[in-house]
Amino acid sequence: MNLPRSFTTSVSKQFEIISLILIRRIFADIPKVDISANWFSTKENLSLVYDVLGVLILYYLIFLFNKARHKLEKKPLTDVINRFITSKRGVSLILLLVLIILSFTSVYNWGKDLFLNNSSVDINTVFYNEFFSVLILADVLILLLSFQYTERYSQIIRNTGFIISTILIRLSFGTTGLANVSLVVSSVVFGLIILWIYNLTEKERKKRITTN
Repeated sequence: MNLPRSFTTSVSKQFEIISLILIRRIFADIPKVDISANWFSTKENLSLVYDVLGVLILYYLIFLFNKARHKLEKKPLTDVINRFITSKRGVSLILLLVLIILSFTSVYNWGKDLFLNNSSVDINTVFYNEFFSVLILADVLILLLSFQYTERYSQIIRNTGFIISTILIRLSFGTTGLANVSLVVSSVVFGLIILWIYNLTEKERKKRITTN
């Protein structure tokens, strides 16, 4: 089936997006570093350390995730899968429209808060909070649609696990420092473990089919 491969590809892209957000935050951390102070004595210095380590760990975990993802078997399309792909395309079009509207409203609200109220707004909270919230809703909808086309327990658990990974990423935006990086890393670790177990399950299933 193409369902496992496409769902996993989507989650992989989400992991890559959050890693790029961390990289961008490193550039914001650098000007705040106090070189004259003890390196681990200030919050700003520690934030840079956490973000740099987080990016390195994420880079390696995403590499492992993609390596496991490429082990998924791609089978020929069937009428059932084609219907599911059509359903996903409908969800994607709705998602695209929502994200376009969301991007404009986020920029507008950020500009209004910045210039009219003269308030300090964390750039990392602009758009991305709502972005991952919408992704969670879209993933849940696709999961519900997939129930019509597969009853395999391993696929349902795997897809549900990926949604949990997205939820952990969304929760990370409500935290800072080590807690933020820990939630992001744990989301990728959780997704990697889910995919690893799924691949083991599929390997055992094929082995049983061959022996029978």
